[in-house]
Formats: sequence, structure tokens, C-alpha cells
Amino acid sequence: MRNNHIPDKQKKFNSAFTLVELLIVVIFIIGLALIAIPKYVDMSKNKEIKSPVYEAPVSTQTVVPVA
Repeated sequence: MRNNHIPDKQKKFNSAFTLVELLIVVIFIIGLALIAIPKYVDMSKNKEIKSPVYEAPVSTQTVVPVA
């Protein structure tokens, strides 16, 4: 059964996002980026400064198989 009192054009517009909803999402994403980007840059700088205290041991002896 079809509702004839609502035009098809109006049904189409009712299913879309409003400008206010889209602006809220964009502002939220910008806010997250403003927080995340500086933290990422700081972590990148700290990673370069902090190097491992020791490295994996390297063996100077050669292994000769016994025949």
C-alpha cells in the first residue's frame, strides 16, 4: 500500500543528511586531527631519540659442521 499524500520528491529529501549534521561530523573529524597530528609528530621525534640500549648479539664464531 502506497502513501499518496507524501510526494516522491519529499521522500527523497527526507532520507538525506542535513547540512548541520554534515558540519558536525566535519568539525568532529577536524578536532580529532588537531589532537592526533601533534601527538603523532611528538611520538615520531621521540622514536628517533630513543634508540635501543643494546642490539641483538652477533656471533663472531663460525659454525663448522662435523662430517
